[in-house]
Amino acid sequence: MNSALEHCQTFKYKSNSNLYKSGAPADQVYFILDGDVQLYLGSDDGRHAVLGIREKDHVTGLTSALSGRSNYSNAKTVRK
Repeated sequence: MNSALEHCQTFKYKSNSNLYKSGAPADQVYFILDGDVQLYLGSDDGRHAVLGIREKDHVTGLTSALSGRSNYSNAKTVRK
């Protein structure tokens, strides 16, 4: 039996990098090892509503990926 960890990859993102966009296929789950990820609705032009912040040791993208739906929100990296 294959372990889920065998399918994981580690990436390092700069601050303000997009992880996923609203409406895009949800085909990845992100486990945050360092820094913070901001979940928001709206555009990148500064006009958006923040839904929440996911911090170190949290997961984002799981609900959409498991449901087979598109991403509900946008997600980008932010630093404390």
